[in-house]
Amino acid sequence: MSSIRKRGKTWFLDVRIGEKRIRESLGTSDKRVAAIKAKIRERELNGPFVFQRSTIEEYQEEYLAWAKPLKSPETIGVEKNALTRFQGIIKTKYLDEITPKMVDEFISKLASEVKPITINFYVRTLKAIFGVALRWKYIAENPFAETKPLAYELPPVRVLSRKELAAIFEVATRDFPDYLHLLQFYLCTGLRRSEALRLQWDDVNEEANYLLVKGTKSKSIRYVPLLPQTLQILKSRAKSRSPFAGYGADDVTRTYSKIAKAAKVKNTSLHDLRRSFASYLTDMGIPMAFVQKWMGHTFASDVTQDYYIGLSDDMWQRMRRLDLDLFHQN
Repeated sequence: MSSIRKRGKTWFLDVRIGEKRIRESLGTSDKRVAAIKAKIRERELNGPFVFQRSTIEEYQEEYLAWAKPLKSPETIGVEKNALTRFQGIIKTKYLDEITPKMVDEFISKLASEVKPITINFYVRTLKAIFGVALRWKYIAENPFAETKPLAYELPPVRVLSRKELAAIFEVATRDFPDYLHLLQFYLCTGLRRSEALRLQWDDVNEEANYLLVKGTKSKSIRYVPLLPQTLQILKSRAKSRSPFAGYGADDVTRTYSKIAKAAKVKNTSLHDLRRSFASYLTDMGIPMAFVQKWMGHTFASDVTQDYYIGLSDDMWQRMRRLDLDLFHQN
């Protein structure tokens, strides 16, 4: 029999396992979260356990509480959205009632609303979430286990022309000035949306001319050149608690779409600024290995920090010329 007790601001688990009494901090001041954590921890302490039944809502709450300290807020938001959308379509109450047929029906319903690449993203996310439910003995099998990704034709890589960039920055300057520097920053660094928004001032090394990018998609750190325009943008935001504090990821994407539409730049997404960064650098003769490493592509050849610091004066001057060219400076 277990219980939770509060000491000061923190809740503790109090449980007896066999002849042993265990008291452990649950690391939270929220009673609801503490109750969920206590349930998970008690199962762990009891070792192998028999199948238990759970509703989808109960499992979602328990899963997200478990995942919160382990994953980024962006990932938690994505997983919560995937579970909510899945539940809204399949219309069943318990986890153990979900069948592969329901998964197929979910995919069929999505196919009329979103692109195959988005469907595959939902499937990958839910497959991982239900893998945890399987490990926790809430289900006898993962209903997504045999679901195959949908085949689709990859769209051509979109690189924005100088004319398109000028139109985008003109609209941003006029109608969305708060977003101008952020969009320019994406173009100057090739950072992913969340990577730029998570930057801290400690990640900016002005003396060595690089940005330290952490919390990346590949779970590693990398060094990105700090071009003059990039540094100027950062200095203009010196009073913020972090370089881009206050920007929401979804708001940035939506705002870019509005700007592109007003600028009459078609078939583009925020990610095209990142692609354009890579394309322009390779066009200027910067070795692909360097560009791939700056982009955070895990398949790139091994370019270490020493290689970065060892950039030749010629390559650095070429990058400075790109910086001037993109923003029409003299």
